[in-house]
Amino acid sequence: MIHRFFVTIILFISSLSILGQGRLSWTENKRAIYPHEIYLTGFAQKQLQKNETSLNDGDWENLKTKAIGNLLMKISVNAENTTITTTESTIVNNIEQLRKGLSEKTIVSSKLDNLMGIKDDVHIDTDENIAYAFVFIPRQELINKYASNISLNLLQAEMPLQQWESSKQKVEIIKKCREIIPPVLAQVLHDQRLIIAVSTNSVNADENKLQTQRAISILEKYNELLKQTISVYVTCEEDILGSPSTIISNRVKKELTDVGCDFVSINQEADFSLTITAISRKAGNYGNRQIFYVDIIVKLIDNKTGKEVFADEFSEKDGSSNPEQAIRRIYERVGAEIKEKLIPHVKIKN
Repeated sequence: MIHRFFVTIILFISSLSILGQGRLSWTENKRAIYPHEIYLTGFAQKQLQKNETSLNDGDWENLKTKAIGNLLMKISVNAENTTITTTESTIVNNIEQLRKGLSEKTIVSSKLDNLMGIKDDVHIDTDENIAYAFVFIPRQELINKYASNISLNLLQAEMPLQQWESSKQKVEIIKKCREIIPPVLAQVLHDQRLIIAVSTNSVNADENKLQTQRAISILEKYNELLKQTISVYVTCEEDILGSPSTIISNRVKKELTDVGCDFVSINQEADFSLTITAISRKAGNYGNRQIFYVDIIVKLIDNKTGKEVFADEFSEKDGSSNPEQAIRRIYERVGAEIKEKLIPHVKIKN
C-alpha cells in the first residue's frame, strides 16, 4: 500500500497582489480555489520593518524562491516516505547495486520552477506588516512531465543495448552502457517515486507498472552484457613514504575498465586475479632533487585454471625536491604501463 504524507495547503481566497490591503483569509473557500486533489502549493512569509511598506524585486524573488523550496520539500518528503510496490522493490534492490554512490535520498531539482511551470503570487498584509509569497502547480501537469522524462530516459538506456548484437565495437558499447544505464535507471526510479508521491489516486498505476517492467528488462539485459566482460580481482600493495596509497590500483582499474574489464570484490567471482606490489626507495640526490625508484611486481592468475598467465618485474624512477610528488608521478605512470602489459590477456574481443 502506498503511504503519503499529505501536503498542507495554504491558499488565498482572493487574487493576490503586491498592493493588496488588509489581512488575507486562510480558511474560507480555500479548497474551492486550490483543491488538494488538483494542486500542489508552497508558501513563505517575511516580517517587514516597522516603517517598511514594500519589498524590492530582489527580496520578492528571494521570498518566492523560499516558497518554491517549501513546495519542493513537501514533494521530497512524500517521495522519501513512499512505500513502493513489490514489483518496484525488485528494481530498487538491483539499481542500488549500480548507482555507485548516487544519493539514496530523492531530491527534486531546484530548476523545477522553470521546467514545470510553477505559478506564483505575492501579497503584503499592511495590517500585520508581513509579506507573503505563494506558489502553486497542478498535480497532473507535474505527473505528465515526469512520465515524459521516464519514457525518454528508458529510450536512452535501451539504445546502447540494441546496438550490442550488431556492433563490432563491443568495448565501446560496454563503456557506453556503464556510463548511461546505471544513472538513467536511478533517475527513472527517482521520477517514479515522485509520480507516486504527487498523485492522489491510482490512475497512473498501470503506466507506472509498465515503465517499471521496462526498466527491469533493461537492467536484466545490462547484467547479461556485463557477464560477457572480463572480471578481475585486484590486490595492490603500495604506499607513499609509509602512508597507504591507492594511486596505482585506481589507475589500473580505470585503464582496464576502458578496455571492457569489470572489477569484483570477491576473488572467487573473478576470471583473473591481479596482484601488484610497489616498493619505493631513495636512490640518492642530484643537486636539490631527491631521486626515487619504485620497484614493481605484477602477477596475473587465470582463476579458471589456476595458472599464472603473466608476470613481470620492472622499475621506474623520478626526481623532485618534493619526495612525495616524485613517487606520485611514478605511480601514475606505472598504472598506465601495467594496463599496456595486461591488455593482451584481459581485453574482451570485439
